[in-house]
Amino acid sequence: MKLFNNIKKKLAGFLIAACVSTAFFGSFTPVYAADRVYATADCNAAYNSTIDNWFSDTVFIGDSLMQGFRSYAALHGGSWMDRLGFLCTANFSSFNAFNSDIIQPMYMGQRTRVWEGVKLMNARRIFICLGLNDINMGSLDECIASYEKFVGRILEDNPGIEVNIISMTYAYPGVQSQNIYNPTIACLIKWQQNMAGAG
Repeated sequence: MKLFNNIKKKLAGFLIAACVSTAFFGSFTPVYAADRVYATADCNAAYNSTIDNWFSDTVFIGDSLMQGFRSYAALHGGSWMDRLGFLCTANFSSFNAFNSDIIQPMYMGQRTRVWEGVKLMNARRIFICLGLNDINMGSLDECIASYEKFVGRILEDNPGIEVNIISMTYAYPGVQSQNIYNPTIACLIKWQQNMAGAG
C-alpha cells in the first residue's frame, strides 16, 4: 500500500488514448491528457512547435497495441511523430517485464528492460499502455500488484520522470474469455484511473 501511495503521488495524469487502438486501423483520434488536445492528424502548422516540444524525449511503452501505434507513427511521421521513442513488443506485460528474458522490447538491437531503456533514451515523459496481457496471466489483484511493481521500478531507476497511464481497451464480446472479460477490464481501468489520480 505504501508503494501504491508513493507511485500515485508521482504519476502525472490519466491518458485516454483511443489513438493507440484506432491508429493501427488507419485513423488517428485526438490524444487527451488533462483535458487538453495535444495532437490530431490534421494539426495546424502553428501548433507544430508546441507539439514537437511537448513530445520531445517522450517514450511510449507497451504491447502489440503500442506496436500498432509505432507502425502508424513510422508510416505517417513528420514533425512530432518522428520524435517519439518506443519500447514495445508483442505479448509484453508487467509480469514478463520482470520474469522473461525473451519478451522484452528492443533498443539498439538488444532486448532491454523497460526501466533501463527509458534511462538510455533520456526520456523525461513516458506513456504506458499495458493490461490485456496482464489480466490473462494472473488474477486482478496479482495484475494490480505487478503493474504497481513495474511502474515503481521505472520511477526508481528514472527519478523525476513524468508517467502517463494509457487506459487499456475493452474486448469485443465475441472474443472475451474467463480472464479477458469486460467487467474485469472495467475494474482494472478504474484502478488505473485511481493510480493516476484521475478517478
